[in-house]
Amino acid sequence: MTFNQKILLRFCVLIFQFVTLSSWAASVVDPRIGILNGQVSSTEDFIYSEYRQTKNQDQLSNVDLLNIEVIQKTFPLPAEHYDRIKHFGGWIHFANDTSCLDTRGLVLQRDSKVAVDVASCRVTGGDWHDPYTDRNFTSSADIQIDHVVPLKHAYMTGAFDWSKKKRCQYANYLGNEFHLLSVNGTENMRKGDRGPHEYLPPNQRFVCEYIKNWLEIKYIWNLRITPKEADHIEKIVINENCAAKDFKIPKSEIDQQKKYMKDNENICVGAALSAF
Repeated sequence: MTFNQKILLRFCVLIFQFVTLSSWAASVVDPRIGILNGQVSSTEDFIYSEYRQTKNQDQLSNVDLLNIEVIQKTFPLPAEHYDRIKHFGGWIHFANDTSCLDTRGLVLQRDSKVAVDVASCRVTGGDWHDPYTDRNFTSSADIQIDHVVPLKHAYMTGAFDWSKKKRCQYANYLGNEFHLLSVNGTENMRKGDRGPHEYLPPNQRFVCEYIKNWLEIKYIWNLRITPKEADHIEKIVINENCAAKDFKIPKSEIDQQKKYMKDNENICVGAALSAF
């Protein structure tokens, strides 16, 4: 190999290293919070000698979501690594729905302040207020549907023990208007699969409602609460001056949710799927 060829080879190697490092930097912006491919991943390992859970209050007229008890047992962990598609499927087309929209489309339609534009069975336009950023959007390209308690977090805190059809039901749940939310896509990617101890919406006026929704979803679906999660929720409620009365939910509301879950437990059976 001539001297010039060696110089050219070395130059090519340097270019390759630069491109590789640049690509890596774009994918992993901050290793402390695990930003990967634009979406932030939780750093929580779920390894605890105990865990928390909102105390069962089904015999009372109201459920206090802040009545969180310590369970002196090792935090259960799944035997199988989380796989979003394998464990939760995708958006479904509801058999009893007369439109051609999947779950994403139905949530976009529900949350828009005006009639939505639809093309080829996809919502393309509307008027959405994102509670996370307190901004309005008119293009569906700017909107993602957030699972308020993210799928991976749900999996790690109890959903791994469910049947596949129950996990699919969780992913497509329309029994209330806070389980799935139309939010800005960039902000949803920033949230990723993180819990309240790692992420809160930048719209401070929505923080208390966000925590209330988070805890109610956990209660409805009987999901565990990690010690870090519980400790931070307690601090958030105090620091944000959240009203304690807003965390007391009528038992009738919980009963309604559980009835909806039971009545729709087979919504994913034989349903056509589309990607999340």
